[in-house]
Amino acid sequence: MKNNIYSFLFIFFLNYFAFLFSAQAEQFNFDVTELEILENGNIIKGLKKGNVKTDDGITIYANTFIYNKKLNTLEAIGNVSMNDVEKDVKLFANKIIYNKDKEIIKTIDNSKAIYNKSKFIQANSFNYKKAENILIADGNVRAEDKIKNYILFAENLTYDKNLEKITTVGKTKSLIKSKFEVNTNDIIFLINENNLSSKSLSEIKDTNSNVYKVSNFKYSIEKEILKGEDIL
Repeated sequence: MKNNIYSFLFIFFLNYFAFLFSAQAEQFNFDVTELEILENGNIIKGLKKGNVKTDDGITIYANTFIYNKKLNTLEAIGNVSMNDVEKDVKLFANKIIYNKDKEIIKTIDNSKAIYNKSKFIQANSFNYKKAENILIADGNVRAEDKIKNYILFAENLTYDKNLEKITTVGKTKSLIKSKFEVNTNDIIFLINENNLSSKSLSEIKDTNSNVYKVSNFKYSIEKEILKGEDIL
């Protein structure tokens, strides 16, 4: 009899907290082991692993969640993974902060993004603008496309998924189709057109150990045609 009473009370309180949380944060649906509701419902914590689903198709897995009702932000901490079905992107990091009003997700430490199961971006941190479908990567950036066969290294990289365009700021190294190595600054890579360009002084090496130094170049990867100024 006591066991039945304990079971009833457990289910009652579980449903009560689920209902209370739902009333406070309709945009987020928590599925976690434990919930803590603090500061008169302004702060809600999800503990001991679980997931949170949003009203627009995002699922986030983590060890700990902290939702701030006033700021409408969700922090996910520890072994974080996020799946955005609508945009076909997955993010991984030690920590993310999701600003729901601005639809911006920031990742912190050991950040990795996967697009279409073939495009991978790694960096110290990301700034993912969901509405614009833009990912900004900062610090030790490595971007690879296994289908297009390129690898980029930079300190700052912006990937515009809608335009299929990559831009970098600062020193950039590009490995193209295992044939060419391009060392330059501030590139623009139009992925669908297979065109790589930079206005900076650049060095291009091929597999035959030929080295070309050029400024303000445009390189057609598919046609292997290099155009620029002061080619040496």
